[in-house]
Amino acid sequence: MLDFFFQGLFHTDISDVISIGDFLLCVGCALVIGMILAFGCRYQGRYTKSFLVTLALLPTVVCVVIMMVNGSVGAGVAVAGAFSLVRFRSAPGTGREITMLFLAMGAGLISGMGYLALALLFTVIMTAMNIVFAGSITITESYEGIEGLHVCISGGNIALTASDDGLNAAGGMDGSGFGRRTDTFTQSADTPSIVISGGNVRIMASADGIDANGSLEITGGEVTVCGPIQGDTSVLDYDQSGVITGGTFIGTGASAMAQTFSGSKQGVISVNAGTQKAGTKITLTGSDGRLLLSYTPEQDFQVVILSAPDIRQGESYSLTIGDQSGTFTAQ
Repeated sequence: MLDFFFQGLFHTDISDVISIGDFLLCVGCALVIGMILAFGCRYQGRYTKSFLVTLALLPTVVCVVIMMVNGSVGAGVAVAGAFSLVRFRSAPGTGREITMLFLAMGAGLISGMGYLALALLFTVIMTAMNIVFAGSITITESYEGIEGLHVCISGGNIALTASDDGLNAAGGMDGSGFGRRTDTFTQSADTPSIVISGGNVRIMASADGIDANGSLEITGGEVTVCGPIQGDTSVLDYDQSGVITGGTFIGTGASAMAQTFSGSKQGVISVNAGTQKAGTKITLTGSDGRLLLSYTPEQDFQVVILSAPDIRQGESYSLTIGDQSGTFTAQ
């Protein structure tokens, strides 16, 4: 019974003939697979709309290509061409994004071969494993949320609330990370660092959002910082460098000691918006009117810092904060 259920749809002596019903069944299955994969990514964090749409439709595209060349010598060439689309006119993504694209194409290939039950089973298993491996950390109360000499975040979902800094590199060396209690970190000659290469990090801080007493580097993932406007605080606080080369960053906070990124390979927009109330919506749109970013801070704010792969240096964007709008050029 199970052997029959997992048998290929085209497992016949005339596999070169595909009926309309079989075609629609395979395409429908591929669409469902794409939706499952997109949901899995959306569950882990907020990816760009274009990436989620690509992930949802890619299995169907690969499925149709494989069905059209089924039994043909050109199947190998077609598959290679389909896989090469990953890098066609697109910026390199994170390891997780590239893995999800290959999963989508693999599931589409299985669907195109007619093994629909296997394709669905493969998709469910891989999506579940992807969610499990991502992991989640929720910190509802802390002095400094996450700290250490070197703070490295490569994936998962992290939501933290801190009465001082959200992320802090080497803060414990002066006792600040422990509410001025005894320092539990060992003195080190290493330069403190914070590196974020993936994951979904949401920070609600009462002091600095990210305090790198050395260097800060963001290469992927999504980081949201909601900081206060009182005191000597800043969305970003680093001593040597603050660089973003990938991922999405949204930060709001105080203007008195504000720092923005010192270097980037994608566009960065930094604006002093004056004092704005908590709950004031922020939206960023491109010159074509396409919505790029949207965020509503939960604390009063003065400074807005935005960066994403779709924001390009030298191009102009429309930033709306509450009922005020303006055009700004990404640096």
